[in-house]
Amino acid sequence: MPMKEEIAYGIIPLSKNHTEVLIIQHAKGAYWSFPKGHEEPDESPQQTAKRELHEETGLIVLNFLNYPPLHEDYTFVRDGQNIHKSVTYFIAEVSRDLHLQEGEVLDAKWCPLSDLENLMTFEEGKKLAKQLLEKEKEL
Repeated sequence: MPMKEEIAYGIIPLSKNHTEVLIIQHAKGAYWSFPKGHEEPDESPQQTAKRELHEETGLIVLNFLNYPPLHEDYTFVRDGQNIHKSVTYFIAEVSRDLHLQEGEVLDAKWCPLSDLENLMTFEEGKKLAKQLLEKEKEL
């Protein structure tokens, strides 16, 4: 069976002082990661990421950081179909007023950057956490 390709965009949501990051527990699979989703027609990648952040968490991007996006690539099986997913994450300062999307998000938590790697569910998320922590001084 051929591999299906999926592309998504998301936000790595940071507090204004860059000491905390928000992660969400996705309803499908109950895994911890960052808000992300698929592009709609006529959206730029950043617009998609902002929309998905707001839909899933109620948060608003206050400022995109002048830092190259981080990427994760992984494969999984959905309904018997092999999926290769590529996600681009923009790093941004966000508001703090959470309103979780029912049916999509089970939970959310702000955590110190230093704890992020241990809280992410999958290996690709742990790699993102390491990259973010390495760049913390630049943020």
